[in-house]
Amino acid sequence: MGLTRSAAVEYASKGIRINAVCPAHTRTAMVDGFVRSTGAPEAEALAELTRGVPMKRVGKVGEIVAGIVYLADPVNSFMTGHALALDGGIGAI
Repeated sequence: MGLTRSAAVEYASKGIRINAVCPAHTRTAMVDGFVRSTGAPEAEALAELTRGVPMKRVGKVGEIVAGIVYLADPVNSFMTGHALALDGGIGAI
């Protein structure tokens, strides 16, 4: 976040917005590989992976993409130096 904020300040006058996307576990090939590597049933492995997540689930790729599209949207042209937590509530605890 320090780098994001520093770069946001440095480039703001040039019209360049810099924000960070901070996702938690997301249903990707890497997470699927982890789930398989545990040897446990999928539901059990996912439950363990999301034990500390208030929403009790992993994110979906589309949810992360929606956050990125939101940050990139010109409608948000006054937003820079922001960290968008897409973490199922982890940052709230």
